[in-house]
Amino acid sequence: MNHVEIGWTPSFENRRNSKVQLTYWEKDERPEAGVSSGDGWLLTAHHKFDNGVLPFIRIGHSDGGAGVPAEEAVTLGLGYDRPRHDLFSVALGWAEPSEETFGPDLDDEFVLETSWKFQMSPNASILPNIQYIRNPASNPGEDSTWVASLRVRWDI
Repeated sequence: MNHVEIGWTPSFENRRNSKVQLTYWEKDERPEAGVSSGDGWLLTAHHKFDNGVLPFIRIGHSDGGAGVPAEEAVTLGLGYDRPRHDLFSVALGWAEPSEETFGPDLDDEFVLETSWKFQMSPNASILPNIQYIRNPASNPGEDSTWVASLRVRWDI
């Protein structure tokens, strides 16, 4: 996989709070896995205001190859960074499933997601997450599904 990123932030110290980033990627074919080559791009932007409110947007496009889940995708969200640096967020996403990955004639997928990152220490966080998915591309026999996850991050 190859990728290149170009980004802008108002200052190095503020890079986690305000950023615009464009990523272009490409993946090689993997014939043994039956996966074609592919390429695409992702534009992401966020800005944290002084009151802790953090709106964000992600827009992505791919040619549908390389086993990616979507050819087009947009996510809009809003976070709230609490004084202890816990972050609560809610987002709404739309995706056009990749025909090459999931097959033709699938309905667009919609996701409503919420998460809360608990910052346990400067180097450790826990992030529970709940998603409601309408028209899940990975399970086309279902109208909707729920997904719950828990991520633990420990920076050394």
